[in-house]
Amino acid sequence: MNQTSFQELDQISGKLRMYGRVITAGKRGLSEDDYLPRLGVSIHKQQADIAKAGDYAKVCGFEVDSSALPMSFPHVMSFGLQMELMLLPEFPLPLLGIVHLGNRIRNYRKILPQESLDITVELVGDRLVEKGREMDLEAKVYASGQLVWEGLSTYLSRCKVKHVKAKAKKLPVFAEFENKLEWKLADDLGRQYAAASGDSNPIHLYPWTAKLLGFKRHIAHGMWSKARIIAELLPKLEGDAAEVTVEFKLPIFLPGKVVLHSNQVTAKGCNFELRNDKNDKIHVVGSIKPLVSVAH
Repeated sequence: MNQTSFQELDQISGKLRMYGRVITAGKRGLSEDDYLPRLGVSIHKQQADIAKAGDYAKVCGFEVDSSALPMSFPHVMSFGLQMELMLLPEFPLPLLGIVHLGNRIRNYRKILPQESLDITVELVGDRLVEKGREMDLEAKVYASGQLVWEGLSTYLSRCKVKHVKAKAKKLPVFAEFENKLEWKLADDLGRQYAAASGDSNPIHLYPWTAKLLGFKRHIAHGMWSKARIIAELLPKLEGDAAEVTVEFKLPIFLPGKVVLHSNQVTAKGCNFELRNDKNDKIHVVGSIKPLVSVAH
């Protein structure tokens, strides 16, 4: 595999310019016999927008804490960099229609709002699957040269694939959990999260914008659901060093109700599922666990 080609950026594009580039970018696609080029982008001396971090905390259910960023907020800080990577001329796939399949976050310590952060995003893997091409983007956040946070996001670019056999469909298995917690999701949740996070994908904003991209109505951001779960479970886990892994299964249409099913949080963490209120669909499945050692 080719060595990663890194580009250092001076700034990240503003939201309107970014989405204008998404719409107008001419992407040629990729043949089944090829792999995505190994690309990376980085930016230095980034500082969290404290007001945005506070809005994000409120929307996602975190306790507003001026002394530390919410555990999942570095994903927000790296999201623009992920977009910049996928808008590079060397990246051949169109961004419209890309689906977020899963995400793993490792938080090694509290990140202070005033810290100067260096952020990198690298495309570390891709593969053909039944529905198209999956790709893994790895984000890393450094403070004073120390790795303090990393996230791995898996995305799907839908396309026709001839040489991958379709897997037999499996019915979901509904595990038994000790705890249940219902959340009511407002019609404007996607717009609230977009304002706080900068992720203004049209599928999350209004019914009519979602219909333009093939959805019957707008859906909640997957990373909102993950952040909301973290806000609920992380305080029950001792310490700030933790890993949270999720798979996004089915979209959550807005407005709506979801129920968090989880085990008791122990010293080893716990498993969880986010289901609909009828308990016949699974939206998110995942786990939270402590990290026993810090990164260097």
